[in-house]
Amino acid sequence: MCRLCFTDLSNASEAGTAGTATPRRTWRLGRLGKGVLALVVAVAAFVVYQQTLGRPSLPDNAAIKSAPAVARNDRTTGINPRLDAPAAWRVPLPGALSASPVMDEKRVYVPLKEARVVALSRADGRELWSVPVPGQVNHSPVIAGDALYWGQRDGRAVSVDATTGRARWSTQLSEWVEARPVVADGAMFVVAGRELVALDASNGAVLWSGDAHKGAVPPLAATAEGIAAATRERFLVYDRRTGAQTYVLDALSAMGVAAHQGATFNLTSRTLVAVDEQTERPWWEPLRTLWWTLYVAGMAPAVPLPEHRWVVFNTQVPPAERFQGIAWPDPHPLSFDAERVFISFPRGEMRAHTLADGQLQWKRNLGLIDSPPLSTPAGLLFASGRALVLLDPKTGEEVARHEVAPDALTHLAVEPDAVLVTTVRELILLRP
Repeated sequence: MCRLCFTDLSNASEAGTAGTATPRRTWRLGRLGKGVLALVVAVAAFVVYQQTLGRPSLPDNAAIKSAPAVARNDRTTGINPRLDAPAAWRVPLPGALSASPVMDEKRVYVPLKEARVVALSRADGRELWSVPVPGQVNHSPVIAGDALYWGQRDGRAVSVDATTGRARWSTQLSEWVEARPVVADGAMFVVAGRELVALDASNGAVLWSGDAHKGAVPPLAATAEGIAAATRERFLVYDRRTGAQTYVLDALSAMGVAAHQGATFNLTSRTLVAVDEQTERPWWEPLRTLWWTLYVAGMAPAVPLPEHRWVVFNTQVPPAERFQGIAWPDPHPLSFDAERVFISFPRGEMRAHTLADGQLQWKRNLGLIDSPPLSTPAGLLFASGRALVLLDPKTGEEVARHEVAPDALTHLAVEPDAVLVTTVRELILLRP
């Protein structure tokens, strides 16, 4: 076949006589082909370099890691709390909460809407230090090692000493930080505006950054080797060491993301999708929109859906009210045990789905659910009105209930030998 005019030359006489231009044109075409090939190889090498060798490796400091349940955002704990434990202390709230308080063995850390983070003694509730936060913190601080980490609305990623509140480092990022970060492998991962950024947790140096589409809304979650983020329109997974995007799924109105037992979960206002951690996006993923356009025009076969384990629909609006503009509250963050994932709503509905295939195992209306349920060895623990409630995870039946305060409970945290609850007016630490 002639490479210039695509004529069949199988029966033609031998070409290439002296004075003809065919050999010269063939040689020029060959040189052009080599140039194109060299350009393709150079671009491919540049992309590989940027995604691997061109990115700093993570510090991999074993001492700088979030607690596993915090990093996975799966709300599980091996602690067996006592609901009727006496109150060790009660103190007035130092201000309106901007997120749920957290605690370690010695201190309770309280983020406030008045742009402060306050540390209280776990022993007696007295204030130990207070740090001003320009722009406010909209999520719970992350405890890792002997430091606290958070992101601010003024676009800063911050680390402070947990004992004194003294700043360890502060890094200015491109835009605001809304979602709670993850600290793992000696690095802090945070979404600033439309970028996912990896920072050295010891000094705040930027290790790499990647496109986060339209910015993460719920907290991030750490998988075995990656970071999962839910934006306003997509569910994304990134390689933790390189920042390369390994999975993408269109998902509107994201409410939560979590990792548990080898799978990642994306909760939206309408669906819950489970995806195996090893799942990777196909090589043609960037062409999905073009493929869809050709499919609509009848010029291509149907576009395959991104690979996933299962999906369940998750609407709370009764059919008769769907067209009346009645919006029900958003779901709480997901909770898990060894066999089930639990979806709960503030108005009281809770559902248990099997981890293996997403089948509905039980559904209950439990009254108010004022805090996201926490999975403990004794059962599902949550706040309802003025009481702490414990459910049997296999059936959804109530196992125990204990009234804690004269006001409705709003937040709940559990650590060894302590249960922390908050109301609109005070912090209460229960200790056996």
